[in-house]
Amino acid sequence: MQDAYPTPKGNAALVLSFRLKHRTVLVLGSGALAASRVFAALEADSSVILLARGGIGAACDELKWRIEQRQVDFIDWDGLLGSSGANTDAETLDAFLKSKTKFSLAIITDTLSSEKRRSYSSAKELYGIFKARNIPVNMADIPDLCDFSFTSTHRFENHETGEKTTLQIGVTTNGLGCRIASRLRRDIVSKLPREIGAAVEKVGRMRSIAKDGTALQGVVAQQSVETPATNGDMAQKDVVGESESRIPIL
Repeated sequence: MQDAYPTPKGNAALVLSFRLKHRTVLVLGSGALAASRVFAALEADSSVILLARGGIGAACDELKWRIEQRQVDFIDWDGLLGSSGANTDAETLDAFLKSKTKFSLAIITDTLSSEKRRSYSSAKELYGIFKARNIPVNMADIPDLCDFSFTSTHRFENHETGEKTTLQIGVTTNGLGCRIASRLRRDIVSKLPREIGAAVEKVGRMRSIAKDGTALQGVVAQQSVETPATNGDMAQKDVVGESESRIPIL
């Protein structure tokens, strides 16, 4: 006998659209991947703190520019308390987190191929520090030390103004093939009309108008119940009620 409802099959991810406004994201690393993660966080209206070794001079060109533009707060790991002593990176990070306000997300990018690639053992220690503070972690190229992952994302532009719209799509293989995810994302985008971003924003405006109209009708109805009516008022309300009933609700 077939089940009445689908049976959950594990090994999937809960795909979310996470709002980061008025929240702070910590990014470790200073290479091209770090720049990509910083940009994504900034587009989500997050505040970003970049923590890396070697000072600003060791950062990639994009990150140098964003730091100069004051889009990102940069902290030199080498200047942290205990970074030059016998302390491990985990101990240094723990002391740093104690001195800062709570981070909503932590993104570690220096575990990807680089001149000073972080070892798995060091990455695992950092992961434990973040977990102890209930901070979700993304550890580049180490899926078993990730609480969340990044989708291959595209944000649509308004075909008339060139401005970015609110419409985004994301594709994930849950760590099994980032290049495949990118290819699928490009295929999906190529098959959608170029006007789709502007269309979504117009629908959003129409929904707002419809909601405002529904709320206004509710206020009028409540006032009608609370206010005693005279015979003259009743006649006027009949006319108003008739006109309001013709307002289309989207």
